[in-house]
Amino acid sequence: MIIADHSQIGKGSSMVDTHDELKSLRQKVRDLDKQILELALERQKTAQAIGQIKLAQGLPIKDFAVEKTVLENSRKICQSLGLYEDLGAELIATLIKYSVIAQDEYHRRQSRVKAGHQKKILIIGGLGRMGLWQANFFSSFGHSVSLFDAKTQAKDSTVYPVVTDLVAEVHGSDVVVLATPLDVSAQVLDDLIKERPEALIFDLCSLKSPLRASIKRAVDCGLRITSVHPMFGPQVDTLSGRNIIICHVASPEATAATFDLYAGGTAQLVPLSLDEHDLLMGYVLGVSHLVNLMFARVLSRGKIPFGTLKKVASTTFNAQLQVTLPVVAENKDLYYMIQAANEFTPQMIDAMREALESYQTAIMSKDYQGFARMMEDSRLFCGDRP
Repeated sequence: MIIADHSQIGKGSSMVDTHDELKSLRQKVRDLDKQILELALERQKTAQAIGQIKLAQGLPIKDFAVEKTVLENSRKICQSLGLYEDLGAELIATLIKYSVIAQDEYHRRQSRVKAGHQKKILIIGGLGRMGLWQANFFSSFGHSVSLFDAKTQAKDSTVYPVVTDLVAEVHGSDVVVLATPLDVSAQVLDDLIKERPEALIFDLCSLKSPLRASIKRAVDCGLRITSVHPMFGPQVDTLSGRNIIICHVASPEATAATFDLYAGGTAQLVPLSLDEHDLLMGYVLGVSHLVNLMFARVLSRGKIPFGTLKKVASTTFNAQLQVTLPVVAENKDLYYMIQAANEFTPQMIDAMREALESYQTAIMSKDYQGFARMMEDSRLFCGDRP
């Protein structure tokens, strides 16, 4: 005789019900997130409308008294709702920040358009991501933008005219921007030199050493040339807190004209010489990229799965991952060129090797004083900032 085990009856359906409920709640969270973002967009549009009125009435963009009132009100609302006050205050502060940025950028664009600084700008390599970013930026200030690109099959993805007669367009433009890959930009510039255009010419390359000979030939031929390096990728949608490097080459007039093109944005414009640029990029790009690539390499060559590391992650480990993961997912060709084409890379690698060996020596010899001294030197160099 078989006696049924009634202890398991209903467990299967209970597990299914719990799974369905969890799935439903997760969908509800996604729906709520969408509603929050839609409300954020509506708030942003309202703030932009306020910015237009401020511009018309000559009022300042930032009103600290109003901002203080809004933040205090958000805390009161959180108290009444039973929500964390800091969550509400931080959320509203972030919304205010981007509202101010949007209003500032609107004011700057309108001021530039009224001032009559419109130029005809040709972007070579304009169908690439950075080329299209530049096109959107210049167009927002009222400039007339056209694109030239070898990959013409992508021309339907842009609202800007894609030209095919490069020579005619170069001679008919006020500004020619080289948004071309680093390994072909020198050849593109050499081709332009043959045409002797009157237009202002500049590249957007992350390194300048590979272009130096071509830039010198352009100067010798009397071309108006500078060199630009946006210190951000094409995914950015606001320029506040970003840097754009503008390298002076030979002509003060050309440098001033390049500054003028970007002056309407909210990015900080940083003047450098060509020689200064690549040395600084050896640290700012070369070392920072390589440190993160090495961090990822050490993890990937170990015996512990990534998921296990994440389960026991510390604050520092997670912070490092936030920087490292976008780096390892970046454009491999570009990141290789940033390392291989910079004449200062050997110097940077020697410095990294010396630093690792110094810490290795202090650790393996149990030299606390030496270890602590290196940490203290680094703290002092960084200005005691956390």
